[in-house]
Amino acid sequence: MNITAVTCKFKTHNNTQKTRTLIVVLLTVALISSLLTVGVLFMTNLAPSPDGDAIHVKNEKELVDAINKAKKSTTIKLDNDITLTKPLTIPNKKNITLTSNIPKEFFKLIGAGNYQTAITVSRGGVVYLAGITVTQSETKGIGVNVTDGGKLYMTNGEISGNHGWDPVDVWWSGYSYGGGVVVCSGGFFEMTGGEISNNYAKTDYGGVYNMGTFNQSGGTITGNKTNGKHPNQ
Repeated sequence: MNITAVTCKFKTHNNTQKTRTLIVVLLTVALISSLLTVGVLFMTNLAPSPDGDAIHVKNEKELVDAINKAKKSTTIKLDNDITLTKPLTIPNKKNITLTSNIPKEFFKLIGAGNYQTAITVSRGGVVYLAGITVTQSETKGIGVNVTDGGKLYMTNGEISGNHGWDPVDVWWSGYSYGGGVVVCSGGFFEMTGGEISNNYAKTDYGGVYNMGTFNQSGGTITGNKTNGKHPNQ
């Protein structure tokens, strides 16, 4: 009887140890799983969602307000075509991406014409064109003017239907060189995608007139017109 009692106690001890070991293993697995889940959630929160922090705009006022209020790199999505009444200025310390709400449809940012640019990138400003069409409502008006210290990146979309003008057209300014994009001395333009086409400059360089830095590794510049020898760039 004593032997049996000792044997039963021994077996009970083994079962208890196995149970404790199993519990420890399960708790360890649960803890690791929880930590992995927290890590995934943390990384997910760090990464932008598919729509990210993008701001959707429907008109000029909403677009200008979104740019002025931006405190970091900001993506602005056009929900439809927007016609401007004055040049859209990307000021100092603003990093703005302009794209369309519908990826395969390039909504238009339409300049006011009347010898005005559609987009002006000021010193210290950065703009990415990533899926819109920059054009003009009238014949006289260039697409994008990158001033000294400004930066323009084009990855997608179009710059088309813009028209430089002669100094004789208006006394205070003239863009007889450049129709689609004018890169001033000290300005920077990098093109990796998109299309610059069907723009016009009276003297030369209907597509891109570069006096600063212009790098092209993708996209196309074609079908622009000028009275000079360099219709595209």
